[in-house]
Order: sequence, then C-alpha cells, then structure tokens
Amino acid sequence: MIYECKEDRYLQVATFQNTEPNTKYFMVVNRRCSPLINDSTNSDNNGGRRFVRIMINSGSSSFSGFNNWSVIDVSNDSLIKTFDKNTRADINHEWYLPGEGKLYKIAPVMQEGGALVADEECGGDFDCKGEVNNNGKNIFLKPGTNISFADHTARIKMTVIENI
Repeated sequence: MIYECKEDRYLQVATFQNTEPNTKYFMVVNRRCSPLINDSTNSDNNGGRRFVRIMINSGSSSFSGFNNWSVIDVSNDSLIKTFDKNTRADINHEWYLPGEGKLYKIAPVMQEGGALVADEECGGDFDCKGEVNNNGKNIFLKPGTNISFADHTARIKMTVIENI
C-alpha cells in the first residue's frame, strides 16, 4: 500500500451526531472521479478507487461512559469493527469507488449489542437494543445504573472463558 500525500487524497470526512444518546456518525466520501483503467501503461491501476483506513482518537472525551464501541455501516446495518476506547483504533474501510460515500455510526456495544473486546465499566441510564455478549470479559455496572431492554432479544449474555 502506497500512502498518498494529503493534498492528493481527495477524501472528505464529516462527523456529526443527532439526538440519539451515546451515538456519533461520520461520513467518508471519495471525491476522486477518475475511472478505473486497467492497462499496462497506467502506473496507477487503482484509477479513482481509494483504500480508506480511519484512525479514531479513541481517547477522546466523545467516548466517555463506555469502553467498547462499534463502528456500523448505516447502509446495511453491518458491523465494521468493535474497538476498545483505551487502545488505538485503526479501522479498515476497504475500497471506495470514485465518487462513493458511506455513512457510519459509532455507538457503545452495551447499547447496540455485540461482543465485547475489553472489560466494560458503565453507569447512568441507557437503552440496550440487542444482545450483548461479554465474550469472557468483565462487566462492571456502577451503582445506580439503569438499563432498559428494548425487547426480548435485548439482553446481556455472560460467559466465562476458563484458563487452559
């Protein structure tokens, strides 16, 4: 992978949020519009396609309240990656076609559901919308924590992974 100079990237990234608690959104647009040309005379066989990797400042105050966060592709509600806010988060978003844009949601695993990648410590009031699998990690609930479960599929599933 050859990295491009910043002035040649033509990527646009925007961040925003709505009224949904603990949820952030970002959008990436590949502003290159050149077509893919596969021939032996073209040194850039990628044409206008670009491989996108996002590095999230997971130590940001935007991630307070939870340790485990999921990046979700909003177009098909698919999980891109779950990361621990206490470690550096590099997220591969694969190839973007010329002119292609994608919208992503970042939300806590304890809210959206999914498998934990690190111990979780949370508190306050929040809604759990899906099944949370502790994946052998510890979950610490601070005193006074109130969790509302959306329906019968929303739950916290605890498993213990034994040392071998």
